[in-house]
Amino acid sequence: TSFSHVWLEVGRKGGERHHTSPAKSKRSKKRRAEQKREVVVNMAARSLSAARILKSVRDLMKNYQTGAPLACIIVPTDDPHLSEYVSERYKRRHFVSRFTGSQGTAVITHDQACLWADGRYFLQAEQQLDPSMWTLMKQHTDGCPTVEEWVRNTLSEGDAVGVDASTFSYSTYESMQKKLDKKGIKLVPTSFNLIDVVRAQLEGEGEEGGSGGKVGGGE
Repeated sequence: TSFSHVWLEVGRKGGERHHTSPAKSKRSKKRRAEQKREVVVNMAARSLSAARILKSVRDLMKNYQTGAPLACIIVPTDDPHLSEYVSERYKRRHFVSRFTGSQGTAVITHDQACLWADGRYFLQAEQQLDPSMWTLMKQHTDGCPTVEEWVRNTLSEGDAVGVDASTFSYSTYESMQKKLDKKGIKLVPTSFNLIDVVRAQLEGEGEEGGSGGKVGGGE
């Protein structure tokens, strides 16, 4: 006896069954294959975008007019108003890292990029960060340094760290400055937000497909 369909068991309750024709099964396999290819393409596009963003940021760091290039920049989640909810215009850490969590700090040097996040966001960060370019720093876990400790251990005396001072509270800025001063590392309040410049440039070229919203500098 020949069968024109294949029986597939989908549940045990009451012997519930449904059948799928060979043609439908073939179409389903084709769709799954197409979805896998789409995932690969999207990952490649994301990597390209992440690479372009970091290269543009680092180029700007090298050419920043301070008398010396910036060895590092720190990009917090906060906006100039230290708002609880950050508007699209100020989602700079999200733009540069692609991590969408509501808490986190990005630190970028000329050869490293790290994101600090707490336990609420470990899984999300692992899924959203490009591991070939970003290192997830798991806050409050054994062996994880603070941002200031990492910067002190990574940079050299005389290096400059760029920050948009408007995105830090006075006490946070002062505390960071004192900790970095211990190794002779300079905390430099930049005259413009580097991420805003890169974002405007790349979105103007269509890098982000026009999805980033209005771009503006610090206030």
